[in-house]
Amino acid sequence: MVSVRRAAPVEAARSAKQVVLACVVLALVYLGVILLGDPRAGLIADSGGKLATARVMAEDGTVSPDVGYWAEDLDPAGRELTSGW
Repeated sequence: MVSVRRAAPVEAARSAKQVVLACVVLALVYLGVILLGDPRAGLIADSGGKLATARVMAEDGTVSPDVGYWAEDLDPAGRELTSGW
């Protein structure tokens, strides 16, 4: 028969305090990163495009997400310089 050792109440309380302390420290680190970060920065690969689209929409006062074609002067038909999507 295998005996299972249960944690003493003091050990369990110490362990619980460590977990709570770790959570508080992690929350403070997250808060620090948020406060020190640039609010205009993007965190994912396509967020720059989304931010640019939102800025154009705000400047134009529209809800249309059409920001135009970046190479319209060089390729008015949009055949050569598209991303292929």
